[in-house]
Formats: sequence, C-alpha cells, structure tokens
Amino acid sequence: MKFTFTVPKQKNNFDCGVFTCQFALSMYQFRDYSFYYDRIYSKNQTLEEIVNSAAFDFSGKDVAKFKKNMGTLLDRL
Repeated sequence: MKFTFTVPKQKNNFDCGVFTCQFALSMYQFRDYSFYYDRIYSKNQTLEEIVNSAAFDFSGKDVAKFKKNMGTLLDRL
C-alpha cells in the first residue's frame, strides 16, 4: 500500500533538529488517538485525518518561533 500525503517540509539546511522536534510535537498530540486497523486501510482515512489536522499546519515561521522558545528554555536551565 502506498501513502502519499502533503506534510510540512524543511526549507533550509540548518534547522533539521528543530524541525524534527516540531514534527515530533505534532505527532505527540495524537498520543491518545485510537488507531483501528480497518480505518488505517480504508482509503487512508486515519493518516489523512492526522496530516490534515491543525497539528501539522506549521510553517518556517512556526519552526523559528519553536527554535527561539527552545533557546529561551535552555538559557533558563
């Protein structure tokens, strides 16, 4: 089975760690989501619900803000 969805993509060569953290945070928001076998393989409904959710609607500006917030957090440690 082939899955093709549009998800945010990194647009530079230096924010990969921050982008990965933002992406992981988006996935974390689905930690209580119930996955059912029939929904996953029924027209990709489950994956479509996830990648089209507000959690994955982030841009380079959001990643930059996340990076700044992480820097502030680390400075306060």
